[in-house]
Amino acid sequence: GGGIRSIESAIDLINLGANRVIIGTMAIKHPQEIKILAQKIGSSHIIVALDYKRGKISTHGWTEQTSKDPFTFGKKVAELGGGYILFSAIEADGAFTGPDFLNIKKMKDAVNIPIYAAGGIRNKKDLDKLNKIGIHGAIIGKAFYEGRLKPNIISKY
Repeated sequence: GGGIRSIESAIDLINLGANRVIIGTMAIKHPQEIKILAQKIGSSHIIVALDYKRGKISTHGWTEQTSKDPFTFGKKVAELGGGYILFSAIEADGAFTGPDFLNIKKMKDAVNIPIYAAGGIRNKKDLDKLNKIGIHGAIIGKAFYEGRLKPNIISKY
């Protein structure tokens, strides 16, 4: 994911064999493009990245803060045809502070589409708690890289 700034680029990636595309900045800046893209490739191929910090969505690779509330915008994503939400806690990413369980649950309860959670995942206990919340999947980075979680853990979920 990252860097998809046009409908044409997203369609090209699907045509090249990608199963899903992750759109963030494009979706935040031009929400109606979610609907257009969903009509062209289908909702099941669209993940909308909602990266948030201090309760607001960030764009452009986390470099620009918006005034948009992630939960309100998450509802809009679902209404416009986004198939999934990638919900990323910027402040927790790579920090081993644990996922932002409270806001992940809040997003899960706010929308009727599957959620991927990212940011702060440290261990199996975190994955178990995310599973209990009912998320669709988790993005694990540093915990794998540093050996705190082994890739075979995935088969348990």
